[in-house]
Amino acid sequence: MESNNELFEQIKMDVFSSLGIKLSNQDPIFAMVMANQAAMRTFSAPIVEAIESIPGVLESSLNTIADAVEEAEKSSAQLTIETKGVLAALAKVELDSAHRRITDAVERSVDSAVSASLQRVQGEVVKLEASLRSVGTDPQGKKTFTANIILTGAVFCLIVFFSFASYLLYDVGIDNRNAANFWRSKYSDQQEVIGTLPASYKKLFDGPGKR
Repeated sequence: MESNNELFEQIKMDVFSSLGIKLSNQDPIFAMVMANQAAMRTFSAPIVEAIESIPGVLESSLNTIADAVEEAEKSSAQLTIETKGVLAALAKVELDSAHRRITDAVERSVDSAVSASLQRVQGEVVKLEASLRSVGTDPQGKKTFTANIILTGAVFCLIVFFSFASYLLYDVGIDNRNAANFWRSKYSDQQEVIGTLPASYKKLFDGPGKR
């Protein structure tokens, strides 16, 4: 038992000596208190430093979180801008497609009307040529000649009428195409203005299928 106490005392003396503390036999209690205080300061210093560094670590963490939130807001704003650009491009593609469909429909309508008129005129010309040939091969005097002149005038008037009607149909087709271009431009301008409005006002311009 005494050997253990001596060993403990020797270890204690070595530890205190390493800390620069000399124990005195004249005042062992005071020396022991001072030694314990020195030991506490030495061994508690890392804990104190860790506690003191907590505010700095928290501030760094908060700055990191704030930077992440700011980056997320920037990404969200950029995504919103890109989404608007995609929607505008899709709207333009749809408008161009509608314009092409209207233009093709007008052109087909005009071409069909003109072709039908030309076919009717060609048929009348063929009939006129057949009548002239029959009159030339078998003339019947003055009455036949007069009837031939009247028929020629009627066919000529018919040709003029169908030509004028074809011109009117073509002019109507051009007007329809110009009107389609005009309203397409107006619709594009309207969509651009609506695109600049806040989301709460944009809902007022959405159709029933978009709500």
